[in-house]
Amino acid sequence: MLDRRTVIAALPLLGAAGLIDSIARVKPSVVGITTVDMTRMVAPQLKGTGFAVGDGTRIVTNHHVVDNSAAQTAYFVLSPTANGVTRRTARVLRTDPVHDLALLAIDGPPLPPVRLREEAALVPDGTEVVITGFPIGAVLGLVPATQRGIVAATTPNQSALPHSSLLDAAAIRAARFPVYQLDMVAYPGNSGSPLYRSDNGEVIGILNSGFVKTTKERVISDPSGVSFAIPATYIRALIAG
Repeated sequence: MLDRRTVIAALPLLGAAGLIDSIARVKPSVVGITTVDMTRMVAPQLKGTGFAVGDGTRIVTNHHVVDNSAAQTAYFVLSPTANGVTRRTARVLRTDPVHDLALLAIDGPPLPPVRLREEAALVPDGTEVVITGFPIGAVLGLVPATQRGIVAATTPNQSALPHSSLLDAAAIRAARFPVYQLDMVAYPGNSGSPLYRSDNGEVIGILNSGFVKTTKERVISDPSGVSFAIPATYIRALIAG
């Protein structure tokens, strides 16, 4: 029988094992989102991160990742594999600009979907969480990376609506909704990354922004360490249509 000192000494190792298992469970679901303006001769750009949901042929990302004014924009998802990177064609099924969400459909076989939180209640402050995505786009290579932090608070979202056409009374009311404030460093390429619990891999939200304390140009070299994520309940509403 293990004595109390042995159990206490093993606790950090047990926590690490839970995190390792959670990352291994979520990582195969994570993809990079690439957009191509078909009217211009420019290279594809990795705009952000997404992750598989539902039956594995649906990808959730941020609306601002796929929002493009070009009339002819092609979308692709990049899925890292043991043999390199697989590129799949994607199309936008529907969007929720108020909650900064978009749902894509991908061609080909399904990816392993994440396990979305089913409860409407938000997780409490202090919950240990991680994100997995593509920080700084493809600069660091097409390898999903994981950052760790905690839920620091639940705070009202007060971001401006992306288009003046959305400025009606209902949209203004809807624009004030609770979001997770995170004690976590995140970078522009992390937009759309799944936010999940470190202990069990349950996805509780989607990263959509970071607090910029100086200028956007310095967000990489001087990150604030404060990020925000949209709760999973809005993801479920988008999937349900």
